[in-house]
Amino acid sequence: MILVAASAICVTVNLRGNAEAKSAARQFQQLTTEVDTVRKSNAQLELQVRQITTEPAIIESAARARLGMVRPTDIVVPIKSQSGTNLATLSFVR
Repeated sequence: MILVAASAICVTVNLRGNAEAKSAARQFQQLTTEVDTVRKSNAQLELQVRQITTEPAIIESAARARLGMVRPTDIVVPIKSQSGTNLATLSFVR
């Protein structure tokens, strides 16, 4: 009887250990996938930062869009809404 009980305990421990190992392997695979996704996203962001800080066309585009900057030779036409506030400006390059 003791042998049967000991065998049952060993089988139960082994089955539980296998189930936990499979669960841990699934979690590891999921985390590995998430890490890869975050690394790819990080690489894309690093590329964008490099482009924003080094490429003159992108710097100019950001300055025009975000800061409303224009060149001295541009013709600026303000666009007014019905309430009379400036929503945006159009810039025409000569």
